[in-house]
Amino acid sequence: MGYFGPLYAPPLPSGPGTPLFDYNPEVSYTANQGSAVLTPTTNGSPTTTTEAPVNSPAPNVALAKRALIRLSGASYSYGTTMATPANWTLFLVANSNATNDYCCGATNAGGANQNSWGGVHRVNTSNKLRIQCGDGIDAIMSDTDTFTWTNGQTYAISGRYTSGDNFVEVRVDGADEAATTTGTATTCAGGPWTWSVGRFGAYTGNTWNGDIYRVVVYNSALSDGDRASIETQMMGYYL
Repeated sequence: MGYFGPLYAPPLPSGPGTPLFDYNPEVSYTANQGSAVLTPTTNGSPTTTTEAPVNSPAPNVALAKRALIRLSGASYSYGTTMATPANWTLFLVANSNATNDYCCGATNAGGANQNSWGGVHRVNTSNKLRIQCGDGIDAIMSDTDTFTWTNGQTYAISGRYTSGDNFVEVRVDGADEAATTTGTATTCAGGPWTWSVGRFGAYTGNTWNGDIYRVVVYNSALSDGDRASIETQMMGYYL
């Protein structure tokens, strides 16, 4: 793979419409292309840096720089508030250097068992990928059966939730991942929601240790075709 076009992230496919949230460091560290405005939290600011795309043509390596945020596991994140989507599809490109950390997600409170949606977690001990949604301690948590994180390796991850389902559909690098789901409470209540990149909503523990290139959220369960087109674009540019 490799993106050989302009030296910036190409625009998202127009088919799915405007995302609810698009965190793209190449556009701005405090704004995005969606309808929500992302602002720094009081927990500090992440380190911003750039790197050359892996498959950039040799003559352009020095010029082709992709922006990213690099988090060290301290309480660094960006946060915004938004309404609860009944259905959602999430895309992110990131790597991780530590277990039991949250890459992103929305919560309605600051405790460990708050209501939530879109939470992406590198699970402690098992090293699996978890995407979760629902009410409190009984929220559904879909953990990959075979996929495990490798430190420093960048992945394109997506999760899709359809209202009424008792699971989140998980994909990694464009491929379906079988997942085992625990929990039964799928109806989120009690907003407004704090959405964060680099931690789990308003929860200040288990912040991310690694690089985050892009986070995009749609307030609908995208079709298979739309989901695949976004995954293909992200893999072509970031991986």
